[in-house]
Amino acid sequence: MSLSNAPTTLEDTGINEDDGMAIQKFGDVFASVMNEAQFAILCGRTPKKYIKTRPGKGKRTFSYVPHGYVVGVLNKAFGFNWDWEILPQGDGSYYKYLSPFVGPDSRNPGQEVQWQPGSYLVNGKLTVRVVNPNNPEQVLATIVKTATGEKEHMRGMTHGGHIKSAASDALKKAASRMGVALDLYWQDADEDYMPATEPPKTQAEFIVRLSELGLTVTQALSHLGKSLPEIAPAQDFVKLRDVTKGA
Repeated sequence: MSLSNAPTTLEDTGINEDDGMAIQKFGDVFASVMNEAQFAILCGRTPKKYIKTRPGKGKRTFSYVPHGYVVGVLNKAFGFNWDWEILPQGDGSYYKYLSPFVGPDSRNPGQEVQWQPGSYLVNGKLTVRVVNPNNPEQVLATIVKTATGEKEHMRGMTHGGHIKSAASDALKKAASRMGVALDLYWQDADEDYMPATEPPKTQAEFIVRLSELGLTVTQALSHLGKSLPEIAPAQDFVKLRDVTKGA
């Protein structure tokens, strides 16, 4: 899509009721910087066919959209007239690694156990230029949104893969601040602020919480090479969590 072919009417977008796009109110403030079709693309309800789900903290299921969907929405709304830039951290590097969160092992006094894996952080800046459809060289507005993306360390995933995934997360968050899939972020906004879940303290809790990892008791014991009486709930739960995330 060239800049001159950016959508100017709702019909140009190809949006219809089947796409599940709920067009929100288009006011004078938005009309001053973009046309109604662009606003509809950005701020409409996310079509169900693009929504994916994944398990999250607190035994909850979270919704998200793939990286390609976000890129497609930005291209469709702005005719490729947007940029995505990875920003350097304070030390000049383009990512930051957070060490695993370690806490006391309640079952073994004086020892520590990993409560949460390490993660990679990437900061990014999304720049969008809204042009006059009748004069593509005339920029009506420049919109800039920044965001931080995070990717939890996963066994078997390459260093570059972690950084790429964190950068993708940052783009999706920055785009959500322009309205892209914002309906999903409203639902999941508190996920990043949920405290790390402490590993189970007892064998009974260990057994109950195996469902968080998608494992049966038999599968867990097979992975660990132990019998149930030999289980150390905190340490073995963390081991199984690493195994299932790296699978």
